[in-house]
Amino acid sequence: MPLLGRGFNRPEADAPLVVRLLLPPASVALQQLALDTLRARRWPQTDELILAQWPLLPVAQRPVIVETLASQAVWTQSLLNAVERGVVGVAEIPPATRSRLRFHGSDATKARVAKLFPEQTASRAAVLASYAATASLKGDAAKGAALFTTSCAS
Repeated sequence: MPLLGRGFNRPEADAPLVVRLLLPPASVALQQLALDTLRARRWPQTDELILAQWPLLPVAQRPVIVETLASQAVWTQSLLNAVERGVVGVAEIPPATRSRLRFHGSDATKARVAKLFPEQTASRAAVLASYAATASLKGDAAKGAALFTTSCAS
């Protein structure tokens, strides 16, 4: 079902309105519809408008939004800029998207992707061994609760 309205004939006004539909309290269905509209319309500055709202975007929707931003060359550059600036976390870029960007696009984009997302060469056993010492650490329930409240609870 497409978004209904006056026709989306004023991109400078329409794009910010549709981007706001990506944010709560909009339903997941409405958020997906807004994202589909943004992907289809390809309005100028859509990438910048989305990335300006990044901290407010639902965590569950971010992988789909990343995939949308990685679907166009200009938007991909904005996404990589946001990763370089720390706006978008490296871990927020799904492995499949990283892999696709590593092998597609311009040579400059491939080089940026290789620098931002180096391929992991450590074996699973080596990674587990590097964390072995943490098993003997004592936890602090109060600090854990505070961390959960600020980072996870919403």
